[in-house]
Amino acid sequence: MSFLERQFFLYFHNFSHMLISKPSQRHLFFKSKLVFCWLILNFAFILFDVMTNAIRFLKEHNVEFEVFTYDYQLKGGARQTAEELNVPLHNVVKTLVFCAPELDPFLVLMHGDLEVSEKELARIIGAKEVQPCDQKTAKKWTGYVFGGTSPFGVPRKMKVYIQNSIFELDEIYINGGKQGLIVKIKPDVLKLLDYVSVDVKRR
Repeated sequence: MSFLERQFFLYFHNFSHMLISKPSQRHLFFKSKLVFCWLILNFAFILFDVMTNAIRFLKEHNVEFEVFTYDYQLKGGARQTAEELNVPLHNVVKTLVFCAPELDPFLVLMHGDLEVSEKELARIIGAKEVQPCDQKTAKKWTGYVFGGTSPFGVPRKMKVYIQNSIFELDEIYINGGKQGLIVKIKPDVLKLLDYVSVDVKRR
């Protein structure tokens, strides 16, 4: 059962339990239909709020995932994600957008507690140099705002370079296409991307 399905089930279960177990309160529902309407609207809000292109991608590929949300803080980064979810920073995966001369922008996935060696990355892709793209270019290519970039559901074809040790983890936490929206998945799900496994961590 997905996160959204669990939320709706919880709302509906609690409401139904009130009607069945507390007959004295049944008149509240019949007196006003606002309660049930509130449940539907609340669920619709949740659905709209988390249904990003990344979530659509995962659902279309029948991927099992779990959704987490928190109040995004500017420059909170992977560390905030780890603290909010109480998970190892190493299991939080950053989605970084890089640019290189004469090459289309591309993505790099790295552990939350490690940094990318730009020198090694440039050597691997055969470029003189690489650097993080500016926010305008990153959004143009990924469709996501800074702090909400996911490797899933990008509108343009982008090569993805994945730090090879990520595949050794049992589970990872990666952005779901919105600031403060994280999905928990198995690392093998990343193989749905146009990816190359590399070792570009900074030593």
